[in-house]
Amino acid sequence: MDAKVAKIVFVDESGDPGLTAAGSRFFVMVGVVFNADDIRILDEKIDALRSELGRVGEFEFKFSKTKKAVIRRIIEELKAIEMEVYCVVLDKTKGYNFSPRFSVYNQVLALLFQLISAEDLRVVVDGEKGKRARREAKSLFRGFGYKINSLKYGNSASLNGLQVADIIAGAVNRKYAKNDDSFLQDFLVKKIQEILEI
Repeated sequence: MDAKVAKIVFVDESGDPGLTAAGSRFFVMVGVVFNADDIRILDEKIDALRSELGRVGEFEFKFSKTKKAVIRRIIEELKAIEMEVYCVVLDKTKGYNFSPRFSVYNQVLALLFQLISAEDLRVVVDGEKGKRARREAKSLFRGFGYKINSLKYGNSASLNGLQVADIIAGAVNRKYAKNDDSFLQDFLVKKIQEILEI
């Protein structure tokens, strides 16, 4: 991808960021980087599949709630789309030393963007975070000197890019949590530029 072209990064996660024993062992955060033209191609493919399946409106594909045969179809549709995937995999049993000043979620988000070298990024993060969390994320981004054009939080039900990020995050989490990499087809593995394990 040309580093001078504005890019859109969709961020979603699998697992929970809580560090208590009650939570999941792994917390996976994924950033999927697209050029604007590739977003249009993605929307066409996912919307066509949604229509084929008789799903109307803002039906949301999620790794944890969608039939696995459909997930595999969606992953197959990604083969023809140019994109770059970056992942952070937190194994909570390793006792990573997080700062108490910031949320675990936002610190993992900051680590994710250490992997993404492109400039002039438009970032869309899944979910409606509170004002404090948003301010904290922007503060961390400024502290690391990330060249972010905009940082927004979106509803995954209306954004196919976030749904794809959710599916890839789920596939990566399944590899670590269940030793099952069957959803990570060879072409998708090649699109994963880097995985940071902490």
